[in-house]
Amino acid sequence: MIGYDDHRNYDEESTDDTSPIKLTEDFTTLKGAKWDSWSVRELSEKIGGGIVGLQPDFQRNYVWNGERASRYIESLLLGFPTPPVFLAEEPDETWIVIDGHQRLETLFRYMKPLMKQILPKTVQSLETLRLSQLEVLDSLNGKTIDGLQSDSRNALWDADLQVGLLPKTVHPDLKYALFARLNLGSMSLNPQELRNCLYRGRYNSFIKRRSEGLEFLQLWNPSNPEPDKRMKHRERLLRFFAMLHRRSQYRTPFRVFLNDEMEANRNLSDEEEARFGEELDTAIKWTKRVFGKEGFCRFEMGNSDNHQGRWVRNRQDLLADVEMVWFADVGNQLDAIWDNASGTDRDFLIKSLRRIAINVMLQPKFHDALFRDRTRAANLVQRFDVWYRAMNAVIQYTEREIDFTKGIYLQLATSEICNYCPNRIEMEDAMLNNKGRLVHRYCQRRPPRSNI
Repeated sequence: MIGYDDHRNYDEESTDDTSPIKLTEDFTTLKGAKWDSWSVRELSEKIGGGIVGLQPDFQRNYVWNGERASRYIESLLLGFPTPPVFLAEEPDETWIVIDGHQRLETLFRYMKPLMKQILPKTVQSLETLRLSQLEVLDSLNGKTIDGLQSDSRNALWDADLQVGLLPKTVHPDLKYALFARLNLGSMSLNPQELRNCLYRGRYNSFIKRRSEGLEFLQLWNPSNPEPDKRMKHRERLLRFFAMLHRRSQYRTPFRVFLNDEMEANRNLSDEEEARFGEELDTAIKWTKRVFGKEGFCRFEMGNSDNHQGRWVRNRQDLLADVEMVWFADVGNQLDAIWDNASGTDRDFLIKSLRRIAINVMLQPKFHDALFRDRTRAANLVQRFDVWYRAMNAVIQYTEREIDFTKGIYLQLATSEICNYCPNRIEMEDAMLNNKGRLVHRYCQRRPPRSNI
């Protein structure tokens, strides 16, 4: 039975906290950063030559409308000053664009016929820009680059772009803070979009590829497994790996904890990529096997109006953390139990895992850690400690837990009536009271009655 949470939406955005990023005094400076002025031609040639790189999803996040794009081109033709393009130095001493993608793509869209020699792959799929709603050069409205006089084309090639250069000596947290500050406009980048620009490399490509795989997407939306346009699925996969690999090194704010995971594994080796892939495959397999469509959903206890408990449809990142990370950690042990179990015991192994998971979700300690001060270190530790301690019982005492679950099932086969209400009771909300009789979880917490 799946219900709806009609009083509160728990789909948290726990990485959007505004806690300060703490750095030692030695790193609170942009020492070595400098300003330069490059022409459009010069910057384009550096991109074409591999000296300057664009973010992997360069064309994916273009959001400027025709008017804004046209007026940027008009500003360059008029020689007006425009906002700078910021570049960050990579470990291999190349540079990447971390701010200015909208302006550069606007240039490439408008100058596409001229850019084909320099940037053939970059401009190949770009839609050509036709100028509109210009304020000063209104005679150019409706024209593409082909409609410009040769002197105007040359003016575009020679237009000066201010460039801010951030060397690799700048601390990653400070670089992240600067980039976030630059993106405080009406269409600011979210934390994962910032990471996508700042942490280019093999790990970023791996996160992109695996987070957009059908199996991972189906965990979050079985009926419509499409990637989120703002990279939410990438961040969800990143937080899985961060929780799996570096919980003991957790620090706040949460966004820089995820940055640490990106930075540490930026240049993923073949062996690491294979291991990370196996960890993810194991977590996905067992999450689907045990929870199915209720993966990452919360079980809610019944109430005075309806004693029957229910699954709440909202999927939660914090539940995904504990479910997937635990499965990744103990997957080999669960595989061994599964391989040695009969068909009936496999079914009751799943039922046992679900029963204990529901027990955990209804524990006050776990509930509090799930909904209060979510990014606080103590609450993160508490979520994982409570979950691991309870769920590990299925591995340590498999036969006992399966037998206990069978006992509930056998009583339900005789009668589906709660011994307290009495109303119908379903398997996942069924508990045995201290007299060994079936009751709703809600009824179990009510004052005892002599007839049960």
